[in-house]
Amino acid sequence: MTNNIDPLNQLWQQQSVEKPDVLVTKKQWKNTQLKHRMYALLDILSLVLPFGFVLFYADKLDSFTRILLICVFALCVPFVAYLIWLRRFAIGWSSSDTEQHIQKLRKQITNNIKIAFVTKHSVWPSTLMPVVHLGGLYYLNILPLEKIMAKAPYSIAILVVVLPIVWIWANKRQNRFINDLAKLNQLLDTGSIK
Repeated sequence: MTNNIDPLNQLWQQQSVEKPDVLVTKKQWKNTQLKHRMYALLDILSLVLPFGFVLFYADKLDSFTRILLICVFALCVPFVAYLIWLRRFAIGWSSSDTEQHIQKLRKQITNNIKIAFVTKHSVWPSTLMPVVHLGGLYYLNILPLEKIMAKAPYSIAILVVVLPIVWIWANKRQNRFINDLAKLNQLLDTGSIK
């Protein structure tokens, strides 16, 4: 009898296996849930606060601005509902087994990609909003050109500073989630996690 022991197999069998730290994983998951709940709260506040502003100052706003804000509110409601719906896996799920957890994690990462995409592309309509508002105020002779020109630098400053930051942030998040999903899929395809 020959003793054919594969040295590579022996080496593989002797290596220690790192077990995942369940407490760290649970802490990371709780952190993710908290973030998504906070984002959902911010999504809701992004509707409630402007609507409250319109209601509170309705008598001080011109009709064009009031109608424009109500239209924006009406257009934003479906988007906020969609964003909260995309967060549903992270906001309140608990998994009974590893397979269920992995599938929900995969779905949430996919939804995170969609959330980042929607956030990134919401910059474009936000850019048009002050142009439509100030243009409408001028066209309808609600404000004289001098007052519009006095307000325009503030609107432009917000557009130039805030919106590129939002776009860059959302783009980075979208790319990170795409990479996270690719890594998870690779681990699942190679059988590294089951």
